[in-house]
Amino acid sequence: MYLLPKLKSFITLTATIAILPMSSFAAGTVILKCDFEGPYYSPKPGDTIQQGCHNNYKWGKKDMNVVIDRSQNSSNASQRFDIRGISSGGIQFFVPGVKLNRDYYYKVTFKAKGSLEGTLGTCIRKIGKPWKTYIPGKSYELESDWKTYSFTGKAPTDLDRDIALTFGTGSLGQFWIDDIKIERFKEAPDDIKINTNPLVKGNIFPRTSFEGNVDYFWTSGIYAGPDGEWEDPQNYRAPEGKFGQFAMAIPSPKTEGTVFCRSFWLPVSSGSPYTFSVYLKSSKKKSPVKINVLSRNANKALAAKKCTLTNQWQRISLTTKPIPATTTDVYINITSTVGNGTIFVDGAQFESGTAATPYSPAYPYELYAGASGFKSNIFAWQEDLKINIRAASAQNSPSLQTLKTRIKVTAFPNHAVMDKVINLPVNKDYPLVISTKLNGLFRIKLSAVDTKSAAPQEILAAKLPLPRKTGKESAFGTHITIRPFFIDYAKKIGMKWTRLHDASFITKWRKAEPKPGKYQYFDKQINAVLDAGINILGLPDYPPVWAKQTDDSKNVINVKAFSKLCTKLAEHYRGRIDYWEVWNEPYIKYFFPGSPEQYAEVLSAGADALRAGNPQAKILGYCTEINDIEYAEKIPPAMRKKIDILSFHCYFQNLTGGGTSSFTKEVNAYLKFLRPFVPSEIWNTEGAYKKLGTNSFYSFMPASSGKINEKAAAFCARVWVEQLKGGINKLFIYTLHQSDTIMYYGGYKKLIGFDRSVTPAAAATATTAWCIDGLKNIPMEKYPGIVQGLFTNEKRCCWIVFDDSGVPGQKILHLNKIPPAIKLIDVMGNSPISDDRKLKIGIMPIFAISKKLSPAQLTKYCQDALE
Repeated sequence: MYLLPKLKSFITLTATIAILPMSSFAAGTVILKCDFEGPYYSPKPGDTIQQGCHNNYKWGKKDMNVVIDRSQNSSNASQRFDIRGISSGGIQFFVPGVKLNRDYYYKVTFKAKGSLEGTLGTCIRKIGKPWKTYIPGKSYELESDWKTYSFTGKAPTDLDRDIALTFGTGSLGQFWIDDIKIERFKEAPDDIKINTNPLVKGNIFPRTSFEGNVDYFWTSGIYAGPDGEWEDPQNYRAPEGKFGQFAMAIPSPKTEGTVFCRSFWLPVSSGSPYTFSVYLKSSKKKSPVKINVLSRNANKALAAKKCTLTNQWQRISLTTKPIPATTTDVYINITSTVGNGTIFVDGAQFESGTAATPYSPAYPYELYAGASGFKSNIFAWQEDLKINIRAASAQNSPSLQTLKTRIKVTAFPNHAVMDKVINLPVNKDYPLVISTKLNGLFRIKLSAVDTKSAAPQEILAAKLPLPRKTGKESAFGTHITIRPFFIDYAKKIGMKWTRLHDASFITKWRKAEPKPGKYQYFDKQINAVLDAGINILGLPDYPPVWAKQTDDSKNVINVKAFSKLCTKLAEHYRGRIDYWEVWNEPYIKYFFPGSPEQYAEVLSAGADALRAGNPQAKILGYCTEINDIEYAEKIPPAMRKKIDILSFHCYFQNLTGGGTSSFTKEVNAYLKFLRPFVPSEIWNTEGAYKKLGTNSFYSFMPASSGKINEKAAAFCARVWVEQLKGGINKLFIYTLHQSDTIMYYGGYKKLIGFDRSVTPAAAATATTAWCIDGLKNIPMEKYPGIVQGLFTNEKRCCWIVFDDSGVPGQKILHLNKIPPAIKLIDVMGNSPISDDRKLKIGIMPIFAISKKLSPAQLTKYCQDALE
């Protein structure tokens, strides 16, 4: 949630930035320049800012200065940002005066340098609600020396006011910006014509005969209601293929829904048309199917075709128009609404040209790897990784009995585990046992020694700790789709709570009462979640159309009907769902279009009704942003006693922890506002690090670099530590759903991969839960240069340490000074590796665990080992 700053007139503020006339639309016209050479103004004591620019001081709580700096060159000024602490929100610096014309291209160029813990983000966006981004920028890892950065985008609409070039970060450290220039182009400038892929002849698919059980290249999912989702139809290997031994089967649910099967990205060359062809058949005599070729960057259909399948193989093909200059990759999407049926796929081919040529696989053999039908490949700490690998012939008659194959296994982040060559039998599963003392995340890569024989193949596997039995006291929650796979996966990464928001609608009003008085319950799904040891936070919001009201004299929803619904839900799920959050983010018009006073009426009626249906029910509210007390202030004070547990949302912009600002200040400010009412607990029911919603240990994913993965793992360890230190009883990380496709967030989610693989963040979460879940936080004095936490119960205690990026330099932990009574592990569950027994404290936490020492003894030993 971005808060609207109290700005002066934009006309006044932008007057001294050089804004060029827009009377001409010549290519490369400069429309805005800002070199920070003055004049300046001081929005608060100690700050100086270029006249015309604006810093959003109101968004969150920060300890920072924004000043003009001439220290590098007395004749050349730049804007410097000193960020010493962030407890919520982030830096948001605006350079207004941008004017956009629909379908024109805008190129932003600027110089920057810095030492940020995270990245510097850029975009052209609206200033103020709804804070819409019109031209997405990029996020940059700044360097210590000046460097020129740029991004280009196409304007989606005409705009001439209240928009700005925006710089943002939620990270500690310093950065400088200078020499900003924005140019306008009628045609796409050279830097946006990024498609430099060569034109490749023949089949581009690496594997097209579908001979393996598991292949990251295709993922399946379903658009359906709770029952269709529950069935969770997934593609699998089926016998009697058109080519080779097998085909890919795409099943549909017995109940309802549209299934889809999507490919990974395929590189294409601009200016050339492409043809996709595939052999299809159905288990039914007539089955409608739709096939799309879509662009990766815009999810825009480049070709589409509907067809009706029979139970006989037929070849279907479709051709795109010439690929646009801005499209570098495409993917294939096959959808079906066939009820209780199966679509079979074989002989896929994607090639340049306007017509399909006879089917020919790109490689004569295919490599596959995976555990027995379980895509997440999760094992327990200290277990061997047991993987089936396979070399298969793409055609019906293999010429080789064995395929010489290299097996390379790497543990996160880059530890070599195995690297050997074997003669892999063709068309037979081969059991591979990987014995290693390392825990955490592993990448298993297969590659043919003869690179012309088969395309490389990768899978991910993980060794995670067995979850502790912490029950309802657990602090670890998320949002999961209610399906057997996701329930099991969430359990294995340490989750003990799920919030029934957009991941599952089974307690939402629209699903629970689709028609007046017609109530629906989903006991099968609810019971399965509880049987897995996962507790449930229910939400009865999201009204059906019939329950909305437009009469100005009434509430925006039918409060009487809502009250009945709440009583019914609480009564039916009593003892299974005892925690209810009355509404999701009522301060956002999309979720609740009414006023705060109207929400208060809904909250009051809902709370009373839930308690009527279940006297033991615990009510959560107000579900606002933690720093948006202004909305809560408009709710009548009498309503404060209606809630038992204070809930809020906080989307972090940094790695959490360190610096001069503590999240505790945010919580205390809210509690002070609520006085004399004191909630029994405080829950953050939705939060994440938006900049690191993307992480994967696959080597081929664009955002799987070491830095990104280290930060993602660091965040998903540190966030739990810092929230519990700040007095938060539970945190529900967003999100663990909508994974089954490469299209969402570029194929990434925080806690799960597009193909249901384990992410670095998920592995770090599992380790952190094993270390601290169920323990009580012990407040500690600040220790210079590090961030530390201390947690304990009657059985064990845990001390955590990571670098304080708000303080220059790093501490060293001398491992030889740590006694045997203390076990040190990193976020993957491994003993820290250091050749000289000196461990540099970095952004990823180290956990020190002891069952024998007291918290004070543990802390002393660990602090004495610091240098």
